[in-house]
Amino acid sequence: MINWYYKVFMSYLKQYHNFNEEKSGYLILDKATSHLGKDFIGLLNFVNQEVSFIPGGMTRLYQPIDVSINEPFKTTLREKYINFCIDFGANNIKIILSNMIKFIYDTWYSDIIKTKEIIWKNFKVIG
Repeated sequence: MINWYYKVFMSYLKQYHNFNEEKSGYLILDKATSHLGKDFIGLLNFVNQEVSFIPGGMTRLYQPIDVSINEPFKTTLREKYINFCIDFGANNIKIILSNMIKFIYDTWYSDIIKTKEIIWKNFKVIG
């Protein structure tokens, strides 16, 4: 997470928001284990970055893309891998890169992802 903070987050803030280290910021994260590490929290405190965590059970409300697109994508991709293993009579076998790319491509353009995109486009937050 520390690498992500410097390479992705700070780079984004500096490029698009004229942000510098003297300014404080506010970061909202879910409670993924990597977000809760003492080193990462210590860094955020050191650089004057305020942080809040989305309460458990609230991710579906605050991260609709994760729920509506990312979750079905990962589930469908996992199913394709399991079916591949079953078809070849192996468990947890390594697959070649071209097969993995095909799994990803097929999953992204599958009906379940298209359906979820339609749901996301019509998603309205109630509150």
